[in-house]
Amino acid sequence: MIDKTNSLNNRGDRQCIVFELEGEMYGISITKTESIERMMQITRVPDSTDYVLGIINLRGDILPILNLRKKMGLKPKAYDSDTRIIVIDAGNFRAGIVVDRVVEILSISETGIQSAKEILTGRKSHLIDGIYKSGVNVIMIIDMDIVLGIELLNFDKEKEDAIVI
Repeated sequence: MIDKTNSLNNRGDRQCIVFELEGEMYGISITKTESIERMMQITRVPDSTDYVLGIINLRGDILPILNLRKKMGLKPKAYDSDTRIIVIDAGNFRAGIVVDRVVEILSISETGIQSAKEILTGRKSHLIDGIYKSGVNVIMIIDMDIVLGIELLNFDKEKEDAIVI
């Protein structure tokens, strides 16, 4: 489990999980994450969206697993010992996203985040909420609500047994 109690400190910094996809650095607010898991067996779900890899049984809970590479238009990559599943908790909906590797948990100054709309263009740029420069690295902050399609899900807590994607 990830400790979210200090996700935003009194200076206005927020903590992000920084991970890598195809050599690029991305971040997710720690408030949206539940845990980081090693890669495990994923059961395929027939007729699911192309970026849904399938489902896993995580400590008795069935979670959909999303292929973040596919969602972001990146090339497939074989899983290795660094591959992780980041479990996302978006209120009424939980899912896992597969990442190449988790790099660190980083405190990011809110004032240091530049709007992605000012910099990025293209089909997948709407998935990026902001850009943060950390030393020589550029970290793209992902809007997990958009990635998960929260506005489209209308996930109903009474229908937890159904996987709606």
